Amino acid sequence: MAEIFLDNIYLALLLPLWIFLIIMLGRFFSVYVNKGIIYTLTLLSSFFGAILSAGALWKMPSDNILETGFPFLKIDDFVINWGLHVDRTSLIFALVLFLVSFFVQMFSISYMKDEKKTYRFYALMNLFNFSMAGLFFSPNLFQTYLFWEIAGVVSYLLIGFEYFKKEKSLASRKVFIINRIGDTSLIGAIILCSYFIYY
Repeated sequence: MAEIFLDNIYLALLLPLWIFLIIMLGRFFSVYVNKGIIYTLTLLSSFFGAILSAGALWKMPSDNILETGFPFLKIDDFVINWGLHVDRTSLIFALVLFLVSFFVQMFSISYMKDEKKTYRFYALMNLFNFSMAGLFFSPNLFQTYLFWEIAGVVSYLLIGFEYFKKEKSLASRKVFIINRIGDTSLIGAIILCSYFIYY
């Protein structure tokens, strides 16, 4: 049973991305006009993410680490891999992420029922889950930074969802500017660490 969860843990990362794409491309299908389908897909994405994370955490030994990947960028001896790094810590973070997201999404069904373009809100919620799960399962700092950037942009879009309201628009801009300051510091630290490690 443990192998089922661990062998398929990548689905916890990919399911939110697939649901995001289905919702955003749903304007060409019935998904675009059917809120029930959007709600169901979004809740199932978080639910199965939580189940996968909990199952893997329950069966995974405390000292075990699962790491898979492939070379993404190679310059002489410098190699950046793209893949997954799964340990108990990352699974705990992922479990908390998907549980909180599940309850937030359940609450938002009634809270957002009168809003326009709710499909965009749920699509962004799924993209946020994808970026955060990618952050937790990143095997290196470069992949971590990429998912951190995606999470920052999605946060900006979620906070500014009602962009036509001045206070929401200003709040999203403030978050975006503050995040850019932090992101610049983070990429600087990664480059500096890489310089001392590889040279």
